[in-house]
Amino acid sequence: MEDKRVEEMEKILNESQKLAQEVKEKLNELKENQENYKKLVEYYYSEEREYDISLDENGSLPKDITTAVLGEDYIYDLMTDYHYLAIDMLEIGTDILKN
Repeated sequence: MEDKRVEEMEKILNESQKLAQEVKEKLNELKENQENYKKLVEYYYSEEREYDISLDENGSLPKDITTAVLGEDYIYDLMTDYHYLAIDMLEIGTDILKN
């Protein structure tokens, strides 16, 4: 019976170590991308974007480029994802620190 418990705890340890390393790597990537993310959010609210939207509406932008950043949904959805991600990180971090 004890051997099953030890095996189970060993499996939990290994999975938790692997997951912690993966999360650490992703958090580092997120940190490295923060300036770009801030730049994108700033662009979302900028007059430059409004100008770019008018260019797109007038057909002045090249047809071979994607223009998802000119729509409201993609950037807004990303900002919403970041918002809830930050809440999740705070809640998980708080739980880890409390226990």
